[in-house]
Amino acid sequence: MFVAFFRNNHPVQYAWLVVIALLLWANALVCNPLPFQPSDSFLFSMLAGWCSHVPYFSVSLGFLLILAEALLLNYVVDKNEVIERKSTLPALMYLFWVSSFPCFQNLNSVLIANLFLILSFHNSLASFRKEDANAQLFNAAFWLSIGSLFYVQVLIFVPLLFFGLIIFRTFNPKEWFITIVGILLPYFFLFTWFYWHDGI
Repeated sequence: MFVAFFRNNHPVQYAWLVVIALLLWANALVCNPLPFQPSDSFLFSMLAGWCSHVPYFSVSLGFLLILAEALLLNYVVDKNEVIERKSTLPALMYLFWVSSFPCFQNLNSVLIANLFLILSFHNSLASFRKEDANAQLFNAAFWLSIGSLFYVQVLIFVPLLFFGLIIFRTFNPKEWFITIVGILLPYFFLFTWFYWHDGI
């Protein structure tokens, strides 16, 4: 009955998603904010340096981020008709899955990378439906690469991006080139930043 309630897509269900998220994060938000998880990511380390002195701010930011990601994932699934019937189940499942790990109940590199991974997923699905999908393929690769700057393991999804090109698109050298450019561009920007700031 609980799951059946979320098989529809009404505003009241979104309100309940917020309530459920608050209950799942109650301990972290009120009682015991967790410290930042260590990360090798330069971007996340810089962000952690700004927030580490205000633990409740970082927990609140992590909570808002996971809630936004759940709603964004639900939108992506509905928009691209991944499942036949519109519902809030994808958002509910995402909330329960991520919140079940106490180490994620704070702002961390995985949560930030997930946001860009969902954006990449959205553009990947959109590209399969369009004849001219250059913009969508570039965005999918670009967001995936941005996510890897926060959590490098996201790069394991790069082969899946090219696998999708092979399976769902006719071979087009321009599309492959655009996808590769989208992956490399964030790293080019980061390299340039380090170069100008004598970081290399």
